Amino acid sequence: MTETAPLTIRLNAADNVVVAHGDIPAGADIPGEGVAAAEPIPAGHKIATAPIAEGEPVRKYDQIIGCGMASGEDGHAILQRVLWGYACHPNKAGGLTTILEKSLGAAAKGGATNLTGVYKYAEPVTGKGFTFMDTPGYDPASITGQVAGGANLVCFTTGRGSAFGFKPAPSIKLATNTPMFERLEEDMDLNCGEILDKGVPMAEMGARIFRLFLGDSVGRGNQERGAGPGRQRIRALAGRRCDVRKRV
Repeated sequence: MTETAPLTIRLNAADNVVVAHGDIPAGADIPGEGVAAAEPIPAGHKIATAPIAEGEPVRKYDQIIGCGMASGEDGHAILQRVLWGYACHPNKAGGLTTILEKSLGAAAKGGATNLTGVYKYAEPVTGKGFTFMDTPGYDPASITGQVAGGANLVCFTTGRGSAFGFKPAPSIKLATNTPMFERLEEDMDLNCGEILDKGVPMAEMGARIFRLFLGDSVGRGNQERGAGPGRQRIRALAGRRCDVRKRV
């Protein structure tokens, strides 16, 4: 039997908001939360599960991502004061409010593995294990730095539908939700939304991603093979790095 996709997603038991998995009409009951949507809630936006007074912390991932303002009655889409940073327009349209909130999601993707190294933009990555590179948030600039640092396969998660790819390093596009995957199936490689929609175990989805990696390592699969920007940007970054070392 096909499992019904959840109406909302709760990321932590201590949170006072949940995230709409799809568009929720006004008046719809939110299963397991004891509240109903007081207004239409777009997919990806947050819903208060209890009254949030003006100035009271808004919690997601059990982290404070903002403060309540105006009417914070339960069931309303949450409005927040920006703490710092900003989210780009597509992120805002998807329900993110600040760069802090987006970064919490990125941290969650990293799992529980220990961080073994932090690298500057385009710096050669020499360590093993889970490492971090300080790059801009813009897709082309970010991945360019990672490839210049030595990445030869890119695992690119996207919820909004970024189809960015690279010639020197195959980029596997992992769609985080089924509606976007269905709209952009020709540009995506794997629908990870099946974890929520069909109850696919995380371990099974991880195995699918790994099999895609193995396929790309021998030149099979990957929607963007042969596409994406040329190698000139990578060469330019690598050359610039060498020039700096020579001057030092």
